[in-house]
Amino acid sequence: MRIKYIVLSLICLLCGSMLVLFAEFIGPVRGSAGDFLIVIFIYSALKIFFPLISPPVLSAAVLCFSFTVEFIQLLHLDRFFSKGSLFIELTLGTTFDPVDLVFYSAGCAAVFFTDKYFLSRD
Repeated sequence: MRIKYIVLSLICLLCGSMLVLFAEFIGPVRGSAGDFLIVIFIYSALKIFFPLISPPVLSAAVLCFSFTVEFIQLLHLDRFFSKGSLFIELTLGTTFDPVDLVFYSAGCAAVFFTDKYFLSRD
């Protein structure tokens, strides 16, 4: 059963890589699609290692994590954490955008329903 989540993680990783590589051609779609994909990637990666966590609990945890990262940007706490670290800057981001919250929510809802009604069924 974990193979489904491994495949989903790899698909998200591939799509995210394509977004980065072709960013100049797709413009503003990159950020929104990236936000949608990243929560699906986090969910599926966690599901590989913690398969017994139910879809509602895991999707809520991923959504809370995503919102926390976004609000760190709003409060400019990224400056406190980064101190010149490119990794932290890339992980936390630098700019708060409320639209990101919508796409995090949409991604979590999509992966929740996909997992609950398709992936978790054996």
